[in-house]
Amino acid sequence: MPAIAMTNRTCRKCGANLFPEAARRFCAACLLETGLGPLGDEDEEARESASPMLKFGEYELLEEIGRGGQGVVYRARQESLNRIVALKVIGLGHWASELHLKRFRLEAEAAARLDHPGIVPIYEIGERDGACYFSMKFVEGGSLDEVVRREPLSLGAAAKLLAKVARIVHYAHEHGVLHRDIKPGNILLDKENEPHLTDFGLARLVEKESNVTGTMDVLGTPSYMAPEQAGGGAKALTASADVYGLGAVFYQLLTGQPPFAGGTTYETIRLVMETEPRRPSLWNKKVDRDLETICRKCLEKDPAKRYPTALSLADDLERWLGHEPVQARRSGIITRSRKWVRRHPIAVISTAAAMIVAGAICLSVWQSIARRQESALLPNSLTIVFRSASLNDGSSARECSRDLNHLLSQLSSVKVTPRSQVLRWETSDDPPGVIAKAIGTRLILLGTLEVGAPDASNDLTVELFDAGRGASLWRHRWKGQPAGWSSARTQIVREIAGSLGLVLSEQEQSLLRRPLTANQSALAEYFSGRREIDVLTEASLVSALAHFEKAVQLDARFAQAYAGLAGAHIAMGYTFQNPVEHFPQARSEIDTALALDPDLPEAKIADGLVKYFYEWDWAGAQRAVEQALVLDPSMVEADACYLHSLDVLGRTEDPLQRVQRAVALHPASIAIRSELGCAAYYAGQFDKAVNFYADILKMDPENPMLYWGLGRTQAQQQLWPEALATLRAGQGKPGGDWSGLEAEIAYTLAQQGRTEEAREIIGRLRVREQTQFVDPYLFALIYAGLGDSDEVFNQLGLACEKKSPFIPTMPVDPKLLSLHHDPRFRQILERLKFPPRLNAMADR
Repeated sequence: MPAIAMTNRTCRKCGANLFPEAARRFCAACLLETGLGPLGDEDEEARESASPMLKFGEYELLEEIGRGGQGVVYRARQESLNRIVALKVIGLGHWASELHLKRFRLEAEAAARLDHPGIVPIYEIGERDGACYFSMKFVEGGSLDEVVRREPLSLGAAAKLLAKVARIVHYAHEHGVLHRDIKPGNILLDKENEPHLTDFGLARLVEKESNVTGTMDVLGTPSYMAPEQAGGGAKALTASADVYGLGAVFYQLLTGQPPFAGGTTYETIRLVMETEPRRPSLWNKKVDRDLETICRKCLEKDPAKRYPTALSLADDLERWLGHEPVQARRSGIITRSRKWVRRHPIAVISTAAAMIVAGAICLSVWQSIARRQESALLPNSLTIVFRSASLNDGSSARECSRDLNHLLSQLSSVKVTPRSQVLRWETSDDPPGVIAKAIGTRLILLGTLEVGAPDASNDLTVELFDAGRGASLWRHRWKGQPAGWSSARTQIVREIAGSLGLVLSEQEQSLLRRPLTANQSALAEYFSGRREIDVLTEASLVSALAHFEKAVQLDARFAQAYAGLAGAHIAMGYTFQNPVEHFPQARSEIDTALALDPDLPEAKIADGLVKYFYEWDWAGAQRAVEQALVLDPSMVEADACYLHSLDVLGRTEDPLQRVQRAVALHPASIAIRSELGCAAYYAGQFDKAVNFYADILKMDPENPMLYWGLGRTQAQQQLWPEALATLRAGQGKPGGDWSGLEAEIAYTLAQQGRTEEAREIIGRLRVREQTQFVDPYLFALIYAGLGDSDEVFNQLGLACEKKSPFIPTMPVDPKLLSLHHDPRFRQILERLKFPPRLNAMADR
């Protein structure tokens, strides 16, 4: 990407770089904050000493009335026409990119072409001092969220209001516009309590293929956002996304709160994508079944199951208001009769007998359906769900579940649900009956594992639930060391076989005699190593290596322990220590594991990672990881660690979405969660990366690697003080002496022009290099900050020689984008034999 020539002009108030078209000494954001108009040289000093006038062009800013993702809204007076308007000004100021400005213009364009009494009209669109703005009609009644905070609406008033809003939305859809941010704050009520829809800031002109809507940005307000929108699929959105937003607003009117609200933005998005909202009637007992059904139909995860149009939603609400059967569900005869009675009370007596007969028929039909549903369950179908009592124990529960799933899948008379289909239930608290109904399986094996301190006892409870009978068949509890799993697994399989009346063959009997390991102490060490490797600090990896080493010493044929040992070496060589010392060792452990078990998914994953990060065998890496995913599609570690290879190996799926799925399935792993920030960073989505790292730091505030990830992202946003503060905070944590933090500080200082301080850090790292490994790639990044391209390529050459695991990220590293057109950059790509797709990426 060619370097962009930047002016040295900066805002006198905040020091930000100025747009060429901005006022001479102030950015647009500061102009808005202070109320100053454009300043000329001749009277600048006088204007600075004067009290600020709250004006923006011909608009006098009276008060701020709203603030959102794209802009700030003021109640303003338009002096030329002496009228009160709502003035929206883009709120990004000097951070505004052409993409943001284009979005803003599309917002105005989308709303301006709609002519409906329920849509707030646009008066004027313009641009001033580097800021876009438009004025629109001022609606005095306030937003819906403000109104209902003062006095909640009755059920009838809520249904009537939403039906009107749905008809407004349908009008917009008919004219080719999606709103995409329907929420109570964007519904204004006038003095007569009539609704007006505003803020088409996320609208899309359906008939156009826009570069704006083609991005993978997650746009919208998370609590009211459709799952397909939360997943970043902006280009695939249809009218059903707005139907979902209407349902979310209706849910809040009925219950007083949105359907989903997590502690963080990411947590809310995860809830939207992975969980079902609580039934409205559980919050508000006045909500009847039909009204609840209407609301829940809008909130279906599958767009095809929602109302096909906003108009059909409005029609169903009006049916409810008129005491008519709603279309959201097939009403039974009793339900339809009850509604008919409410509409025709005179005919009650004459229809009473018919209702009784119809009720008996309905009951008979229901019982028949229930019997058919029970018989439809596969007779020997089994779903295994293991949960941990604490998120920190998730790795042990996962290993038990994986082992038992693998073992039972080899029994010819039992159909076991693949783990990839049940992982979502491992982090939920749904009872066995709910899981069985959702999956369509007869038996649910529900296990709960509570891991104590290293020398303390552990508690494992396992229950077999028969969904066909709606009863528990048996429940057992084991206390002792984790190694007790070796005997527990055998007893569990025999109990299941007995419950189903199965006779195990000799071959199946022999499977039970081949546990993960016959050595209980080795298994205990293995579980401990798995817990440590999930933390991803240098100290935790040292501990993991020790546990896995002990496990293989106790049992030299323990294949999973060798795979764990390889994984710990890979993580250590990738981040903290010399890759030449750890990756070859990982290769040795992988070969041993595969010799013991050629189909071990964990060993296949490790094989792919070594081939990718150390051996640079791109095709071999792809084959190995794909083989692992075929053997076990639930390998969430593969989804996360495979992230960096997606572009190299020609994948087209968005890596961020891929990692989000992995996190949803394994929420306790700091290592996997940190990949969210890494994915967004290398994709250039720095705002998302900052949010991801901030959320992860709440889980693990002592992890220096997270401060590094957050700090380097803030540096790319040119938030220099914040970046330095974050990076230095990371240095104060245990393990914060890692060279990557020091190198990132040097880069940040260099970008500020503080070259002497940056070169002092280079000197300190050169001294450190005498006693410990400092990745040459880190030096290359510092020199990139200093603008010394010759030294950048010298260090990149050394990084290749020393097998830096950062090398595969080189084509997408934001610090190196300005060097893509240097012939030396292309030579490195050719030297590493990157696929042609990477060469194309270098031309971006």
